[in-house]
Amino acid sequence: MPESWFRTPGSSVRPGFAKCRLSLFAEMGSMSPELMFWFALATKMVVTALFVSVATIVAERLGATVGALVATLPVSAGPVYVFLALDHGPAFISVSAVASLALNAATAIYVTVYVLIAQRRSIWISISLAFAVWLAAALVLGPVHWTAWSAFVLNLVAGRPKGSRLPCSVHASRTSERHTH
Repeated sequence: MPESWFRTPGSSVRPGFAKCRLSLFAEMGSMSPELMFWFALATKMVVTALFVSVATIVAERLGATVGALVATLPVSAGPVYVFLALDHGPAFISVSAVASLALNAATAIYVTVYVLIAQRRSIWISISLAFAVWLAAALVLGPVHWTAWSAFVLNLVAGRPKGSRLPCSVHASRTSERHTH
């Protein structure tokens, strides 16, 4: 099997690196290259799922405020970036991290559309329409070449409530204070 089968285009992994990792198992006679590929893929999936599961359990046990802080940590993206860093160079990781930041704005748009539609429609209609809007936003935002600052500003704009001059959390707390007094 050719070495290129184990590498993706633009990978910074030395040509012999994948071969060395594979030859270790091949010498032991315990695993074929195809089986090793599937084993590595399953391991990456399990580790990522484990991180997300632990974050969920911590969020459930520590309450809403701490749970929100834990849930918004990059627990699912963190392990993925570690695995990507093993196979790709720093330039690829940098571009993908900035693109991930920019595409968070699409998620903010999804949440906003869902909240607005869910007040009047069923959950299935709300989720379906919000997903369609998210997909459109992701398709529009994805091909743009973002810088870290432009992606940051995009998230500020997408996360700000309409007509508000305050950040979301400040606006929400002041609105709830008005309604409770």
